[in-house]
Amino acid sequence: MLENITEIINALNQVTLSFVENEIITTDCLIISTGQSLVDSNGDTYKQDIILLRQRTAQQIGIQRLCEKIADELNFNGHSYCSRMSPERVQIAGIVLAKALMTASLRRNTILQEVNFYITLIQAASVKLRCVLAPPEVGVITDGFGQFTYGKLDLDKLRDECHKVGCDYVKRHEKKILNKRSIIRESVDIKIINHKLDLSKFVISNLEANRLYNLTEEYFSVLARCEQKLFLIELDKQQSVYCAAGIGAISSNSLLHMESFNQWISVFTFSNNRDGWVSPIQTYPLITTVEPAAYAAGRNEVINGLQLKDWNKLPLDNYLQQFSEYIMVAQGFAGEMRLEESFLHYIFGLDVLLGGEAGESLTEILAGRVAVISHKILGKPQDEIFKSIKLYYSLRSGYAHRGEKGRLENALPRDKRFADLLVDLEKICKIIFAAGCAARLKPWANQVNEKEARSNWISRIDIILTKQDAAMPISREEISDIGIDEICLVNDKFYYLKTL
Repeated sequence: MLENITEIINALNQVTLSFVENEIITTDCLIISTGQSLVDSNGDTYKQDIILLRQRTAQQIGIQRLCEKIADELNFNGHSYCSRMSPERVQIAGIVLAKALMTASLRRNTILQEVNFYITLIQAASVKLRCVLAPPEVGVITDGFGQFTYGKLDLDKLRDECHKVGCDYVKRHEKKILNKRSIIRESVDIKIINHKLDLSKFVISNLEANRLYNLTEEYFSVLARCEQKLFLIELDKQQSVYCAAGIGAISSNSLLHMESFNQWISVFTFSNNRDGWVSPIQTYPLITTVEPAAYAAGRNEVINGLQLKDWNKLPLDNYLQQFSEYIMVAQGFAGEMRLEESFLHYIFGLDVLLGGEAGESLTEILAGRVAVISHKILGKPQDEIFKSIKLYYSLRSGYAHRGEKGRLENALPRDKRFADLLVDLEKICKIIFAAGCAARLKPWANQVNEKEARSNWISRIDIILTKQDAAMPISREEISDIGIDEICLVNDKFYYLKTL
């Protein structure tokens, strides 16, 4: 609980709450809400007042520090999103303080008692998040991947979930979301404040009641935005494998940076299954999406082609996951024509998976490993790829250490274009990913931890390089052991594993 000490009591007693339409914001206040247009739990759009916390007089504990202390107590009592690392923690604490200021007189409590009262209301809850996509659904096939489901929005299920928490959102806005696709993230457990308060026991004006409602709406809107961030992070992790394989993906980039608008619907349900809140927010844009049937077919092709049915269960998978996430980011930057950033992330990904250790000749080691894996399937001399990767790593170093940002293309040989370089890197990364998928199935990559699995793979690649340098014969078993001869090109686009 918040400490009952003089400095905190004085600071609390000097706090005022303001609801204003327009105001010049000064440094002596904390902004809880900026007055943006919101969608309430009934789906109606309204313009919210700017909500401010101020202190009447200077205090030892300023308004920001006071809310930090409240956030610390919320975090200590298990409230989600209030850790020291959470950027939303002060805003959440500010809303709690604002509600305490409004309800303290109603409940005949001090402000300190009221803040601590709200802290006692932290309960176990769950949140289920839907991203409703703009294009209409034309098929009935749904596809599940990890904790996500992609397909036609199930209105009956959404209606039931909303009804349980006392919201008629679907009834009021069924036409807006009828026959739409959605990506659903199944329920996850959280701990938040149950704000349910029976106002019929108190004498309160309609204006005050509406403002309390708006504060609660803002509280759940903040939580919903936190969940959207986690949704997008987890979605990218789930999707990056398919992106690395070359089929494209439903990525956070596609949800954030395109033309038409989608809608996020977050349903918060407390453990008693009666209380809760629905937070619909329309903020993020979306491009036309692939059909669920086609998307599911592409995913199944990748899973079968790269033998990934046991994905995330083998020791090498974590490194391949990190690699694929870099590739996904690289492709996202390329789509935005941010070519230098795209290039850097391809190199970062290769470095994570195949790079050397501190003290080693990083450029030579990475170039050698990439070249020995990729040259055969690319049909190019190994030395040519070795020289290309050395050049690319040098460009990466120029960007990072020599201030060549924005001028990397000028450092290329005259016969090379930056766009062509990205095409080459994308092919190489697909091959490296396929080789890694072959390697993850080898006996030496199992029954060990993830670092040992990568080390075992790297050491086998390095043995081949050492034998090449010494002009020693290399057996077919040694080539097969690192996955090189198990990769095949399919439809001139995808690199999969041959049927073993």
